[in-house]
Amino acid sequence: MYPHERVLGAYQTGIHRPSQISRPSTAQSASGRVTRQGAGVSNNNDIISSYHESDSGLVDLVPQARGQNDNTQVPGDENRLDSARMESLLRTQEERMNSFLHEARSRDEAQKFCIQQVLEHGISRVVTTIKDGVNHIFGHPPTHQVVQLQGQVHHLYQEKMRLESQTQHLLADNGTMQKQLKETKDKLTKALAERDEQRRLDDGATLADSAKATDDVVQSMWKQLNYNICSLAKLLAKYSHTRPADEITKERLRSIVSGWSRLLGDEDFRDFVIQSYLWILVDEQVFDGECGVWGGDHGHHLKSMREAIIGFTPATGTPGATTPSLRHAARWFAQGSAFLEHFLGNDKKAFRDLVTTEARRLKSFCLVSENSADQADKSIREELKTILELALKLDRMFMGSKALFVVRWPADTHNPTKPLHFNKNMMEALAWDKDLSHQSQVRFAVSPAL
Repeated sequence: MYPHERVLGAYQTGIHRPSQISRPSTAQSASGRVTRQGAGVSNNNDIISSYHESDSGLVDLVPQARGQNDNTQVPGDENRLDSARMESLLRTQEERMNSFLHEARSRDEAQKFCIQQVLEHGISRVVTTIKDGVNHIFGHPPTHQVVQLQGQVHHLYQEKMRLESQTQHLLADNGTMQKQLKETKDKLTKALAERDEQRRLDDGATLADSAKATDDVVQSMWKQLNYNICSLAKLLAKYSHTRPADEITKERLRSIVSGWSRLLGDEDFRDFVIQSYLWILVDEQVFDGECGVWGGDHGHHLKSMREAIIGFTPATGTPGATTPSLRHAARWFAQGSAFLEHFLGNDKKAFRDLVTTEARRLKSFCLVSENSADQADKSIREELKTILELALKLDRMFMGSKALFVVRWPADTHNPTKPLHFNKNMMEALAWDKDLSHQSQVRFAVSPAL
């Protein structure tokens, strides 16, 4: 505690009124502090307290009062002196108190100023820290990145606009080029057609066979023809048979096998004999052209010439020589067939006459009852018509193709002095009475080979 603080305590403890002061007896301790020992009361003007000046600077106001009785009366002059001293003491104490208060206020102001500076400095540091954090999060680097990104977006937008404009120009150019390409393709197609036409005229190509028939198509139609012939043969085999009176019919049957009459009466072989008869009919009338339906007599003569030329023309020509080969012959006949097809084609009246004549010949060796004669005649005519139409279609394909299609019966089939033996690689056995081998003899051929 400061000295002034002790004076202030003594002053506040001992003074109750300006004109009255209690007077305790004091004794100084070793530390210099003042302790109260007793108190007495006199009149209003008496000083009944005394203070001992200690090391802290207290003034002994009434030195003469030490050791005296508390009830001793002081003269009037002495009272006035004490009053003057008291006033002086009060003034001194007031000055000291004012000085102490001023010092306390100054110290308080200094402390407040220091505290304010500390607070301001702390707040400033906090604000600075917050600002630094905010700047770190939202400050210059992100802002710089935003500016960069905005620049990139603007650049990309400009690039997009440029590409869109370029795309529009390219689309326009593409449309123009597509139009030019179409015109060029049309011109090229026309030029190629003219070139092909000129080639056909130069090398003698067929005029009608612009789409060639493939081997698969020809073989499929050949199988269909064979099926239709088998179907009609089964229909005719149901009836009883007799010897025909027509010489052409008998000649066809004799060309099949010498014992045709006996086999025709055998139910196991009747079907096969009739099939062979129908194949001979188709081969003679259609493939050889004797009926004159396709191309008339000219078609028949062209086919005869074709057979002859194929017989003596070599399959391949000699390299470097001008000798014609089968390829040249096939191309020449294809062109001739195209001319006949274009100018003559099929004779519909000749076709109807052919169906009527051949149906009558078939019925000549089939015993049909009168009750079913009309129905049988209709069925035979319809199936025979289908067979001949399909055969004529195949024949036109044979003649109009640059490939050589030839219908051949097995060699020596009708030569009794040189019998035909079975060849499993080229033949299909339909009926036999013994185990088959390469020594097995063929009685007769049912159908030709293509």
